Amino acid sequence: MASEQLIPIEIVNPSSGYKIPEILHKFRQRPQEFNLEEISKRLKDIRNYTVDHLDSLLQQLEETLKRYPRVDTIYAGDIKEAVVALKRICASSKKIYVNNSNTVEELREHLIEQGFEIEETYYQEFEGFAPVKERKPYWQIPEVVSEVKWRSFSSIPVDWGGIETRFEGLKDKVVLFGVNAIAAEDGTVFFLEHSRNITRGLHEASRVVLLAGLEKIVENREDALFQTFCMGLFGLEGISSELKLQSSMREAVIENQQRDMNPQITIILLDNGRRAVRKNFKELLSCIGCRTCNAVCPVFTAYESRFEGPRNWLKIFNEVFENVDGTGR
Repeated sequence: MASEQLIPIEIVNPSSGYKIPEILHKFRQRPQEFNLEEISKRLKDIRNYTVDHLDSLLQQLEETLKRYPRVDTIYAGDIKEAVVALKRICASSKKIYVNNSNTVEELREHLIEQGFEIEETYYQEFEGFAPVKERKPYWQIPEVVSEVKWRSFSSIPVDWGGIETRFEGLKDKVVLFGVNAIAAEDGTVFFLEHSRNITRGLHEASRVVLLAGLEKIVENREDALFQTFCMGLFGLEGISSELKLQSSMREAVIENQQRDMNPQITIILLDNGRRAVRKNFKELLSCIGCRTCNAVCPVFTAYESRFEGPRNWLKIFNEVFENVDGTGR
């Protein structure tokens, strides 16, 4: 069965029809077990473990991924190596579909230079949905109780075989998706999905490329799931600052059919300066990329065309330290 050979993927998304505004008002009572301070501490511990054990986690993950013979694994020391790998994977195809991932953003400029046509998938899932040109100041962002955000997400595994729900769309499609977390212990990949672009892309694509920055590797599946939930918990403000949440999601046209999903899957483990950063600036690797800091940062609001906030820390590092050996090997 394909499901026995393809890597496990779980998608964390809003659990009630994928409609964020409606979900946020459904949870009126605070769960007794919810403790924001404990959640923050556990996330800090997970991030510290990753930073302190980056090399051993990478080695463990590379060994783990060998369990999946139908999944190719590529270590890319820098973005040039990653783009060369993508050219080989895509062959004659020059159109590639991407998610809203900062790791993917690291490759964008080089992909364009190599003639790739990049198709965004995130905003396409919403009717009349687009980034607002002027981001909302943090004091204009609707306040949402942390417990509500935490409880509004659930994790759904991707079923690679059997009866599938397949979105109507393009054939011979190549997707490049940056992951939110990947477990070294069993290789499970996690995505946070606010729209249905990840689900759609995985079900439509004939070639799936999963891009994982080394800092996304965590010890086990439980920690990877927890980290992804934290992206939802802490990241809503970042989304609210740049999107009009009152816009409604367009209805997906779907069809059920019996088939055995058999995409070509490649995982690219991207260094691109991460090991070099760890030597003297390891705290930068603790960032999970939730963008909440952007929502409350007055510098980001004033200089959005030039200053992208901590989410682009690696790009800034590589620009400043051009001679840094990003391969680490």
